[in-house]
Amino acid sequence: MADHATAALMAEPTLKEAAAAVFNEEECTALKTNLRAEQIAQAKYLRAHPEIHKAVQEGLARVLQSQPEDPVTFLTQYFMSEEFLHQRQP
Repeated sequence: MADHATAALMAEPTLKEAAAAVFNEEECTALKTNLRAEQIAQAKYLRAHPEIHKAVQEGLARVLQSQPEDPVTFLTQYFMSEEFLHQRQP
């Protein structure tokens, strides 16, 4: 017999099942089309701004080095720090 946590997880509908319960087929198709268009637009933007990739890599490296208790606060402080902002200066 499955434990309570496993049973609860198995009772949860998958994303596909939940979407099918809420949206009709036409709406699901429109959502997928819009999602693809948004992903393409975001990919184009990121390709046009390689500095974003570098900044995210720097932030991730800092988090992994420091392993702070609250990584979101740590990253917020890092991205607002003089050290980070001065690295962005041309």
